[in-house]
Amino acid sequence: MTSTRDSKLPPLARNSVTAIRVDGLAIDRDGKAVMLELPRHSPGEVRQKHHGDVPPGYVGPYYVPDMPKANPPLGSIISFNERHAVYDVNVIKAHPPAVYIPPLVIKVAQSDAAGLLLPKEAAMYEHIRRLQGVVAPRFYGYFHATNESSAWSCVSPRGSQSSRDRLYVDEGTSFPVDPEDEEEWNPAPAPGEPQAYAGLDVLLLEKVGEHLPHGEQMPDQDMIDLQHMYYDLSRMHVDHFDYHAANVTYAPPSPPGLPGKRSPYHKRLYRLRLVDFEGAQLTTRTPEYQRMFVQDHLPGLLSHIMSP
Repeated sequence: MTSTRDSKLPPLARNSVTAIRVDGLAIDRDGKAVMLELPRHSPGEVRQKHHGDVPPGYVGPYYVPDMPKANPPLGSIISFNERHAVYDVNVIKAHPPAVYIPPLVIKVAQSDAAGLLLPKEAAMYEHIRRLQGVVAPRFYGYFHATNESSAWSCVSPRGSQSSRDRLYVDEGTSFPVDPEDEEEWNPAPAPGEPQAYAGLDVLLLEKVGEHLPHGEQMPDQDMIDLQHMYYDLSRMHVDHFDYHAANVTYAPPSPPGLPGKRSPYHKRLYRLRLVDFEGAQLTTRTPEYQRMFVQDHLPGLLSHIMSP
């Protein structure tokens, strides 16, 4: 992928990817790497925390719209924790490219239990569509593959030395791969005890910027913006819930990322982003009450970020 955006190309639409194919996350019964195809699925229901009566239609239905095929194939590199692995997606050029694909990541559940959280996180991203590219990363879909007859097992990225997997956008036709690229990728399952999962769950997301440095004073405007970002979520009755430094990052650098959008509520471009919405809840608290809740939690978050 080129390091600057070609302004003549439209950006990848958030509903354009119908399926992804991932190589290197699973092995068959003979221990050989298998490519998994994960079709796009409708998100689950948003996590809700009721503080009284919920009016009818409070949470609207979510659905997969009619989607065109996306052209560019994708590839990936890794980071992880105990619940999910996040793969940095690298784009292999299509010729000629039809859309501009910004830097992306895939978030992969590391267990069936963790997989149950991703549809809810996907539903939350759908709920806050107007805050994608403002407060949260842009969301490009939730994908799921069922492991029928336990035909494959997932491998853990833990301890991986060769953390490259290949991911392709489904175009309905196979995409030709240069033999030199085949040798460069040389996909191999990461070390770790294979896990027999009932399925595999993946989110496709915009790649955000770096985490904030620990032990450094945050600029006053960043602290104000962080508060306003949580306030923006409160306007949509969302409690992010997970007030941790690891969930605050810088916005994606642009280029190569897409430019940020102004807050629909505060009319500002924020330099920061909030990530990890798997525990976020739709709350029936009033926005005013939710802002009081934010004010109670924000000092601890800022202290965690700025403490050595």
